Amino acid sequence: MAKCKHIDVMLDDGTPHKWIIPLTEDGFQSFISNGNTVILKVFGPGSVFSPMLFAKFFDPSDAFPLWDFEADVLLSNLRRFGHHSVDWSQTNSKYVLRAELPGVGEDTLQVCFERGKLLEISGMWKQQRDSKSRDWRSSHWWEHGYVRRIELPENADWKKTEAVLINDTFLEIKIPFKPFTDVHQGPLERRWACCLKCGLLSALRKFSSFYEEEQMAMVGSECGMGQPWMPLTGNLSFTELKSIILSMLSKGSVATKAR
Repeated sequence: MAKCKHIDVMLDDGTPHKWIIPLTEDGFQSFISNGNTVILKVFGPGSVFSPMLFAKFFDPSDAFPLWDFEADVLLSNLRRFGHHSVDWSQTNSKYVLRAELPGVGEDTLQVCFERGKLLEISGMWKQQRDSKSRDWRSSHWWEHGYVRRIELPENADWKKTEAVLINDTFLEIKIPFKPFTDVHQGPLERRWACCLKCGLLSALRKFSSFYEEEQMAMVGSECGMGQPWMPLTGNLSFTELKSIILSMLSKGSVATKAR
């Protein structure tokens, strides 16, 4: 049976001067070529903390929009060589990240967010000799620790994130989607959301006298499509409209009105 340990997620780590020194490709090659087995384990092929995770060099202290890409596509080179230690996906309700940890520094593992826009996973593979020296994250951080910073999708409900350590080896992070009505949408998302609502209302208008004309407001301007979409009350959400249709279907009212 798998052993699961819940990791406390910091919702706002305001530590200043983190990751201010970037890891360059030349610096990384020099560092890892002179490294020991622990360094190779932390930053080697297949590690979520490796700058070479995506086949080309990318400083893991820079935020990367992970969920904008398919894991099998971005990690195709690693998959070809049998590396399956990192995976990410999205279901109908949440974003998921699974990663094998390097086997060092799990007791220092930290999962946190920055201003609700970035997910940050970090830990130390080597303790600082002087505990009173400045934070390892504000200098050449790779000499003491590891990090992976990820841009969050706009509809990520980051305050409800769950992080679990499985068998002291695999980290699993789940970030649910925001409720439909709470998403801060850009222009394309707004148009899509509006079309969804208009489509539901169209079904209502076709099969029911549920709405009175004087209660409706035109939403063509909100759609930005330049065409007369079905009118829609501003007080009803997508979920409420959907519930109305499902309720009508269950009562057989749709069939009655259609005739």
